Amino acid sequence: MDYNLQQKQLVELELAERLARGESDIVYFATEILGLHLNKFQQRVADEINLWLKTKRNEGMFTERFNALFDTGNRVGKTVMLAVIHSFFLYYKVGLARSDFNYWVNRPYNTFNLSPVSRQAKNLIDYMEAIFTNTFAWEKNGKHYTNKCLIPDFILSHNNSELAINRQLGEIRFRDNRMMICTSTGQDQGASVQGSSCGLMTYDECVQSHHLRDELETGRLTSRLGDYGVAFILISTPDEKAPSQQHYHHIIKECERAVKVGKVPEYIIIYGRFEENDFIPESQKKLHTDDVNKRPNMARQVLEGGFVESGVKMFTPSVIENIWNGKQAESVPIEGRLYLISADWGVADQGDETIMYVLDYTDLELFLKPVQIVKEVAVEGGDPWHLMTMYKTLCTEFGLHPESAREEYSENTMDTGAMGGVMFKKMLKELHPHPFQGGEM
Repeated sequence: MDYNLQQKQLVELELAERLARGESDIVYFATEILGLHLNKFQQRVADEINLWLKTKRNEGMFTERFNALFDTGNRVGKTVMLAVIHSFFLYYKVGLARSDFNYWVNRPYNTFNLSPVSRQAKNLIDYMEAIFTNTFAWEKNGKHYTNKCLIPDFILSHNNSELAINRQLGEIRFRDNRMMICTSTGQDQGASVQGSSCGLMTYDECVQSHHLRDELETGRLTSRLGDYGVAFILISTPDEKAPSQQHYHHIIKECERAVKVGKVPEYIIIYGRFEENDFIPESQKKLHTDDVNKRPNMARQVLEGGFVESGVKMFTPSVIENIWNGKQAESVPIEGRLYLISADWGVADQGDETIMYVLDYTDLELFLKPVQIVKEVAVEGGDPWHLMTMYKTLCTEFGLHPESAREEYSENTMDTGAMGGVMFKKMLKELHPHPFQGGEM
């Protein structure tokens, strides 16, 4: 046998053995096949995926979906880790059975990377292109590295009639009918991925979505996993001004509560901190940390992915999370308790309802109990004069605490973000309402 041919066969055999090992170990796939290093956060993510591969896969099929949420600070290496995860799922077509090899090879397989922010959605394309063209570079402990990927031909050649990368459409094409699609959810609540299937869906910076709750609870996004999908991952850094900050906070707290009582959480929560990214030089890390720490309230968000209080908001996410106490019956006013009446006006016959809440905040400053809803009113349409009478009645009924004895009414606040709210505020000026704009509560 020709020596060169023999050497080629040995190299191919060794590569085949490595690729086989990588199918059950994403750490090995990232470091030995893609030629990357992992930081502490990325290692934790990989360990959770390996645990799932080991315990939830039987004969190539999965008994449980990998649902995870990465709650991180800034610059922790989450996009690089997403590139690793998408590459892994695409290469092994994770979720498709291999009982029929021809079916497995020819069956189209997609992964989706979504984000409310268009640029964020497509950043992943740049990382994956760099990895498969051996141009992904990083620094660690003063040394410089460039990856050496063992499967560069997995991505279709740029000389192919169908370009491997189409940035306008947000697509990368791979061999054997594989494709990664990066798209923005924008205002369409995920409609851009309707009619398509995927094995993996990642939702980057999901907190910036204007419709996160609806997107998740209606199954508009996860329905795309119905054919062969086995993994759904939410990724974000908390942002006190983001549209879906409260629901994002709610998801995390619900999962934390489930773990505490020994239940299986809806998502595996994996936290990431800026200090764990050892690919950023220590001098630069210190420079950035010192600068961020000048604003202590923001440092926890930027460096640790924590939730912070904001002067823009009336209540913190934790306070709002605990308001809904599950009580079925309304409470009567109790002398000495502190109440806040809040209204969000909606007088259109076919529009949003007018919502009024009575909140008991007596124990808030003492940290004994959370703020609680003790009464609620919801009216669709309605006569403005009738609504104002209801609101004034609530303010009178619950205006019993000593601090307001000098006045006739309880503390109250209303949404003045639209013209209607401004008009209500002017007509109820004797109540001295505190204005807020929608989303600031």
